[in-house]
Amino acid sequence: MSLKQQTLKAVDYFASCAFAFNSKMPSYFYGEWLWLSKRSWTSIYLRYEANTARIISTNLNLGDTFWDVGANIGLFSLYASKIVGPTGKVVSFEPAPETFELLSANVRGCETIQALPYGIGNENSNTLMSVQGASTGASFVKEVVELSQIYHKDTPLIQVPVSIYKMDTLPGKINSRPNLIKIDIEGFEVEALRGAENILDEFRPILVIEIHPLQLSMCGSHENEVFDLLRRHDYDCEVFNRDEKWALFSIIARPRQPALRSSGGVH
Repeated sequence: MSLKQQTLKAVDYFASCAFAFNSKMPSYFYGEWLWLSKRSWTSIYLRYEANTARIISTNLNLGDTFWDVGANIGLFSLYASKIVGPTGKVVSFEPAPETFELLSANVRGCETIQALPYGIGNENSNTLMSVQGASTGASFVKEVVELSQIYHKDTPLIQVPVSIYKMDTLPGKINSRPNLIKIDIEGFEVEALRGAENILDEFRPILVIEIHPLQLSMCGSHENEVFDLLRRHDYDCEVFNRDEKWALFSIIARPRQPALRSSGGVH
């Protein structure tokens, strides 16, 4: 173990002692202090998806509305809430029950974050979702979850009922219009975009999307469908991160003609 690793381990130990009687623990995440429930906390210094954090911080403004589609435990939701401030809004979508429980605990007390147990797709319906505890690999396609099943050998893979909504139906339902949407939903990204075509045309949000070609294929789509759909709606796409180990990449999609923005939409 290097000296740096030893130092960080010692800092984490002293932090856990100092906050032993707190329900939440602090983590420093790309310039912001986030408070996570003890069930989610891993370290006082987090280095998770640095490029995505950078893109969010440079494309989100005070007073904006951020939709976190596939919020998991809420790191990016909490981070975005710091950027949009008290006049902005964050809506976090996470359908997996155990993960949503952690998300709810992490955002509790943050008045600008609305956490919803919804899946996002191309229809309003109820369906079964394959989950493995609070693993990040939950999906509507069982084979996608099985890709990471080896990392959670002691946790059973089960199917649970969840609600799915089209993004196009949500602005009126939750009184929220997005300026930036982050989408990371394990291969279901094309379905989410098909259910958001009115939003793309009317509100013109910036999109940050993680693309995993194998997961997309298992869900019956292809990465080219992401780019084709966005081009049809007059968006320019740029790859900002590639992970050769996991064969995935992330893109930012910007509208060529942005919608006029006043106070970041309806809050």
